[in-house]
Amino acid sequence: MVELLILVSILFLAYLFFTKKKKRKSEKNAILSQVQPRIKRNEQIIQESLAIAEKSKNFETAKSRVELAEEKFEDIESIKEKYPFLEIENLSNLKYEIAETANNILNSWYEKMSLINQKGIKFEKEGKIDEAIKVYEKGVKIDTDTPNTYKRLAILYRKKKDSKNEIRVLEKATKITSNEWFTNRLDKLKNNLNP
Repeated sequence: MVELLILVSILFLAYLFFTKKKKRKSEKNAILSQVQPRIKRNEQIIQESLAIAEKSKNFETAKSRVELAEEKFEDIESIKEKYPFLEIENLSNLKYEIAETANNILNSWYEKMSLINQKGIKFEKEGKIDEAIKVYEKGVKIDTDTPNTYKRLAILYRKKKDSKNEIRVLEKATKITSNEWFTNRLDKLKNNLNP
């Protein structure tokens, strides 16, 4: 009788064990069916966003698409943290692709700004101040963060005695860069205008 009781107990424990295991597997499958489409959609958005960013000639568009890709990647990572049993392929590859695209865009952007500044300096050396101003204004219009563009433009407006535009350029520069030259020049200019 004792042996039968032990056998029944063992069978019951085995039943509980396999039932729990089956339940856990069922729960994992339910989670997978919920998050897998979200992960796939995020991966698709990342790939589409990176493709658009690479092709875009507009820096703001490219930047916003990389930011969207980063946001979707962070969502995938948060899912992975929440459900560590999930196996997500190519996660490190996606991260690398995002970083590489961001780096390519920044390099392209700085290369473009370098060319704008070189062209502006060339016009300045040739004495073509109005042409130089037009070139530097292109850089300011696209919100460059290279201080040289703002500095050269402010100096040219000062040479032309155009205080209004000089102030505009200096104010924009102080919002984009922490270079003290802009703050000091802006304060000096405003003090001279309002003695």
